[in-house]
Amino acid sequence: MKLKKAYKKSKVILLNSYYSYYYYNAKLNKRRVLIESKNGSDLAGNMFHILSELSKGEYEDYDICLSVLESKRESIQNQLDKYGIRNIHMIRTNSYNYYKYLATAKYLFTDTSFNRTFVKKEGQVITNTWHGTPLKLMGRDVDNRAYAMGNVQRNLLMNI
Repeated sequence: MKLKKAYKKSKVILLNSYYSYYYYNAKLNKRRVLIESKNGSDLAGNMFHILSELSKGEYEDYDICLSVLESKRESIQNQLDKYGIRNIHMIRTNSYNYYKYLATAKYLFTDTSFNRTFVKKEGQVITNTWHGTPLKLMGRDVDNRAYAMGNVQRNLLMNI
């Protein structure tokens, strides 16, 4: 059990270091877009329609990245194929590439919130498509997730 904890902690430290490196040392890619739907677990609603629009020919010179959980990769790929959505680069959520893209994408789209290590870089444009009015409860309605409430509120404030 101790070894598993040590491994997890080491991985988090490495990923955060990787993110920090790109955050401080890499410029924004003005033609890179990162899209994340439900923290990589789905592709629905607004995120699906934004991705569908960005897959059109007029955006072919953009690097369109979709964050997906490894367990959802196949089903999301099937959905993309079904609707003829092409020119999309899938990256595994919370991977090294994910953190690189999170730190270097000019445009970021999400329907939830980015993880707690994310810090909006000067020049990044974030579009958050929360359903309803996010000011209602700001995450306070989620039982046993008080730690996440602050991240939801922090993500909102980064968009102002």
